[in-house]
Amino acid sequence: MLDTVIKVKSKIVWSEMVLQIFVGILFLVILIGLVIRLFKDYAGKTKTVMATLANKSDFSYEVVSKFGSSEKTNYTLTFEFEGITKEFSVSYFVYDSFEIGESGILKFKGNRYIDFQ
Repeated sequence: MLDTVIKVKSKIVWSEMVLQIFVGILFLVILIGLVIRLFKDYAGKTKTVMATLANKSDFSYEVVSKFGSSEKTNYTLTFEFEGITKEFSVSYFVYDSFEIGESGILKFKGNRYIDFQ
């Protein structure tokens, strides 16, 4: 009887250890992914390409908290260049400055919009 209890407890301890290792590895993978993305967006090289504004979109949603609710809007510009389509989140002022079909020089770093002239 005592042998059975010890075997069951050792299996539980072993499975808990495997779960902890799995969660630790998952955490590291997520952390490394975030660091790589931040590096690309802020420390990578700035790319400058000739591009055309292919689409503009806005998405509104309501944010509810214990202090009340407010409406938020995300503004997105979609550019086409060199056979690639790339989307950038921008402020309302940048969003409102351009019309679909405009061509110009697009500057960006990773997934971060810098400028379009």
